[in-house]
Amino acid sequence: MAPNATGFRDLDHDRLISLCLTLLSVTPDILQPGGTFLCKTWAGSQSRRLQRRLTEEFQNVRIIKPEASRKESSEVYFLATQYHGRKGTVKQ
Repeated sequence: MAPNATGFRDLDHDRLISLCLTLLSVTPDILQPGGTFLCKTWAGSQSRRLQRRLTEEFQNVRIIKPEASRKESSEVYFLATQYHGRKGTVKQ
């Protein structure tokens, strides 16, 4: 999924981060312990916010820039593995 791009870089970045955070908020309902989360976004001012949230709920978080991505592109993927949730949120 991706929001429609407006052409305003900061606004588009914020909307992508918001979408990723919204998806992250439903992980307790859809991911089992040990699950994986992958989210595409653009590097920007809110990227650390997303990374912090992922780090709270996953054991491993990596930022990946695919080789096929143009060098000048700010496109990145957040790959979070080994879901453990926040305290008390993982369904058993």
